[in-house]
Amino acid sequence: MSGIAARTTSLAMIAAVAASALLCAAPRVASAQDADPAQPDPRMVALRCVEDIHGTAHQARSRIGDTSRRTVRFIGFLESQGAPDPVLAMAGAEGRDRIVTIASHGADLINARTRRCLGVLRELGAEPELAQKVLEARARSLNSIGESAERGLVAIARSLGFGGADEAGAPDTIEEPGAALIEA
Repeated sequence: MSGIAARTTSLAMIAAVAASALLCAAPRVASAQDADPAQPDPRMVALRCVEDIHGTAHQARSRIGDTSRRTVRFIGFLESQGAPDPVLAMAGAEGRDRIVTIASHGADLINARTRRCLGVLRELGAEPELAQKVLEARARSLNSIGESAERGLVAIARSLGFGGADEAGAPDTIEEPGAALIEA
């Protein structure tokens, strides 16, 4: 056989093996899918939604923690350099504003993703329990962002010498951000 004929025969054999493998695998793939392979499994959609919501909250909490630590360190640095109180207050206000912005943005993302997920689950005719799991993930995530923002704001207030909390543990110098963030 010439070189061209050998290559053609080799290609034909590879194509035949590939087609045979595809035909053998096709029944397994079809049996593993639901009746309508184009329609996603509502359980998987709910799971992805919950993971996405928790991931968004984790990112917001991480950014809030980083911001509060950087702000507290910066205020300490400014104090060590003898900065006047108005400069310290401005640094604290910038940190507080950034924390509130991060928390608010995180809450907005979570609320938007929750609405989108609930719409998809409704379109799929999902069980109400799946929608409830998404709503529970939303509530936990919004609460965790609010708590993280509150801790960051209290840390900044304390670094400015305000104490940051009364005897009951409630902030005495800052607004409580958690309640406003949980609002839908």
